[in-house]
Amino acid sequence: RLMRERTFNQIDEFANAGLRTLMLCYRRLTESEWVRWSSRYHAAQGSVAEDRDEQVAIIAEEMERDLRIAGATAIEDKLQELVPETIASLRAAGIKIWVLTGDKMETAINIGFAANLLTKEMELWTITSSSGSAKVLARFQLISRIMRQLAAGEAASGAINTHATTSSGKTQPPSSTGVGLGAEDAQALGSVSYKIGRAKKFLNIGQTFRMRAKRATVDARTATSPPAVIEQPQPKVQSQPQPQSQPQLQQGALSPSAAFPQLRDDDLSPEEVQQSIDFLRRHSSITEDGQPAQGAGAEAEAAAYHPLNALVIDGAALSVVMSDPQCRALMLEIAPLFKSVICCRASPLQKAEVVKLIKDGLNLVTLAIGDGANDVSMIQTADIGVAISGEEGLQAAMASDYTVGRFHFLQNLLLVHGLFDYLRMSEMILSFFYKNVIWAMVPFWFSIYCAFSANVFYDLSYIQLYNVVFTVAPVIILGCVDKPFNYHTAMTYVAVYNDGIRNRYFKWWRYYLYVIDGVYQSMVIFFTFYLFTYQSDVSNSNGRTWGRSDLSTGPTVAV
Repeated sequence: RLMRERTFNQIDEFANAGLRTLMLCYRRLTESEWVRWSSRYHAAQGSVAEDRDEQVAIIAEEMERDLRIAGATAIEDKLQELVPETIASLRAAGIKIWVLTGDKMETAINIGFAANLLTKEMELWTITSSSGSAKVLARFQLISRIMRQLAAGEAASGAINTHATTSSGKTQPPSSTGVGLGAEDAQALGSVSYKIGRAKKFLNIGQTFRMRAKRATVDARTATSPPAVIEQPQPKVQSQPQPQSQPQLQQGALSPSAAFPQLRDDDLSPEEVQQSIDFLRRHSSITEDGQPAQGAGAEAEAAAYHPLNALVIDGAALSVVMSDPQCRALMLEIAPLFKSVICCRASPLQKAEVVKLIKDGLNLVTLAIGDGANDVSMIQTADIGVAISGEEGLQAAMASDYTVGRFHFLQNLLLVHGLFDYLRMSEMILSFFYKNVIWAMVPFWFSIYCAFSANVFYDLSYIQLYNVVFTVAPVIILGCVDKPFNYHTAMTYVAVYNDGIRNRYFKWWRYYLYVIDGVYQSMVIFFTFYLFTYQSDVSNSNGRTWGRSDLSTGPTVAV
């Protein structure tokens, strides 16, 4: 048992340092036990039934029990070069980035900070399965309600206002701009909000108030008043070292010291959680009514009105959420509201399920990128699958649409080649409509002067060769080599890519604009030749005057 505790503590330390951990376990089996299990396992693997994966998982779980710990390993899996810069560029281009990984939550969070997916300004909401399925659903619904109210403007500043209890015992109703939370919701916030969790862990506001209440020199009423924590003189604070990539409290927040001893306090009352929230509100430059405090700078004011939220959920909790129809609908509703989403401890099937949920539920174009066999299902489910060729094998590369050597090549693939291809395809398709509108409208103007007698205006050879020979080359060349700007401009002004996400260059109004332009050009071509020929005795070399076929040759050449 002592080895188990030490091993788990070391794994947590490794994960907090951003290392990828692996636990080694063993189990003693007799030869007969192994033969029986092996035959069943191979039979399940060769099954063609629909529940093949479930059978394999059940039989594998029978073996993966009653294990003894042999030890643990940790390796430093460094990010490739330019990964944070690439993610920043993709975000600036308007691309939402989710991380679906099998790593531990601590490792995934550290990687998120290292890759610039998470920042210390973000409100980090975490959902784990350690508390049971019922609490997972309740906490997810609580987060979704907060996010929806924030998006609806009911909490414009991002501050969370519960039913506050004053020192006199009276309960204050939530402000009109805050998110109204009950006592149970307020109690749950410390488990799902990273900032409030840190306030509970490092400040221990509830324990501090109870300790001060025991001191004869301090009045009990003063000790239970939140302003007393800030207004009373404090001894010199010795900050505690934190992991490099972990988010820190905002500037001005108090650190653990002798006045704020670190005591275990896992069961804070709703009033004490409210005090933690008030503390966070004061040090986030937010007043009680949800407005920025006086003297707050423009940056703090902007952050108050545009809160950044990130969701971190583990695989077991994700399975609970995805199995509930109501929570699936809520996930689709609040997914666009998060700046970042990290799904850790996710299985390959869960990765594919999340991609399919966003792809079908929100009707969005999805891209999945991975480097290992665990990412094959996700890559094949997405609209665009990209594999990173490396040391993880070729399974992902063989299942993908594109293969790159480094992650930062994704920036070139999307922001340069992807944007250029979108612009070229848009112009090529619209140009096809444009040239055919011109071709079809010239005989219409001719029909006005022949009493709509259904005479064929063009020579049959012109009709057959128009799209095949005469006009195919310009449009194809336009769709292959056209560049609205060069490579360096596309990499510098990445926000232009957002026009492609909004489909700005292939909207219906552009189609009608090309159609109107085609009608106008057909009028110019036909009536120009008509004005030069309808009253004149134009003749050819053999003395014959121009006929219908001669008149149609001019517009054909002009088109």
